[in-house]
Amino acid sequence: MVTDSHDARSGRHSKGHVPLADVHPQVEFDGLPRSDRVVGMIEAECRELGTQVPRIERCRVSLHAQQTASGQVCSYALRIEVTAPGKRVLVEQPCSARETRHMESLVSKAFDALRRRLQSCGDGR
Repeated sequence: MVTDSHDARSGRHSKGHVPLADVHPQVEFDGLPRSDRVVGMIEAECRELGTQVPRIERCRVSLHAQQTASGQVCSYALRIEVTAPGKRVLVEQPCSARETRHMESLVSKAFDALRRRLQSCGDGR
């Protein structure tokens, strides 16, 4: 589907590119129950990212919990995949269960890593 959207950086409309504020990230949970609180944190980070990189076409986020044989979570990994014109950027932020008492820390670290990666690609401000 081709859309006609506004490019915040140039002030023009561009076909096929939707500002990230209008793109709802696809959020997946693997090995742990879905959390509306975590989804809300991810959506907030995506809105902020959209102000810095307005030409993102797609954002996919997956949170994976690695479990021991007894079913206890021993580590997490947050993976963010962003598609922009002509490129795909992927960041994975691992964290032990002991290090992450709050998911905010893991989400924040992963999006900070994504911003650094986008800046090194020349897509960040």
